[in-house]
Amino acid sequence: MRLLLSVIRFFDRQPRPVIVLLAFAGLVPLGWLGALTRHEMIVGFLCLIPVTFATWHAGPGWGALISGAYAAMLVATNTTATARLDQAWLRDVTAAAALAVFLAVTLLLSA
Repeated sequence: MRLLLSVIRFFDRQPRPVIVLLAFAGLVPLGWLGALTRHEMIVGFLCLIPVTFATWHAGPGWGALISGAYAAMLVATNTTATARLDQAWLRDVTAAAALAVFLAVTLLLSA
C-alpha cells in the first residue's frame, strides 16, 4: 500500500506535459496489440489505463483527449478489418461506443 501511495505521489509531482506524453505513449503499444490480435474489446479495456492515468493526474480535458485518440486509433485499426462496404458502419459504431464509454469514465473520475 505504501508503494502504491508513493507511486501516486510521484506522478502527482510531475508536470502535465510529462503525464500526457506517458498516457499517449501507453496507447501506442495497445493500439499495435489490438491491430495484431483483432481483439479490440480486450485491448479497449486495457486502454482505460492511460485514460484513467491522464484524467487522474492531468485533468478531465486531457482524459477526454486521450479518449478521442483511442477512438481514432480504433477506427484506424478497424479500417482494414472492415474493408467491405457493408461493414464500414460497424467500425464507426464501435469507435463511437468506445468513445462514449471512455468519456463516461473520464467524467466519473473527475467528479
